[in-house]
Amino acid sequence: MPNYFNLKKEGGVAVLTFDRLEKRNPLNEDSVSEFEANLINIRDDEDIHALLLTGVGNTFSAGADLSRLKGVTDQAERQRIFTSVAPRRRRGLRRALGLLTDMEIPTVAAINGYAVGGGWFIALACDLRIAA
Repeated sequence: MPNYFNLKKEGGVAVLTFDRLEKRNPLNEDSVSEFEANLINIRDDEDIHALLLTGVGNTFSAGADLSRLKGVTDQAERQRIFTSVAPRRRRGLRRALGLLTDMEIPTVAAINGYAVGGGWFIALACDLRIAA
């Protein structure tokens, strides 16, 4: 699985960082799956007492990864491509958001720039949001 996130433990705090600067920390099926797996690991780690979620660069998360649409000029084809992957990504994101909102530890979104679409939903699912 690609590495879309960087997870570090600092004392009792898990720092989970979106780590795809070159694409502004997008959400696709793989990144959402990795996000969900990280949240499960954090939830199940009794040594973690808080979660800080942030992104590298000047973007928390740009939302949906639209790279599959690059170079496609036909509007109907763009719509077909987007709608073919959106339901799976949305289901995975819903599961991850459920994990995030149900965390028994405090969750903080350190929003360091753009938080768009699903990235904004992730920030909203945290207990606290700090924006810069």
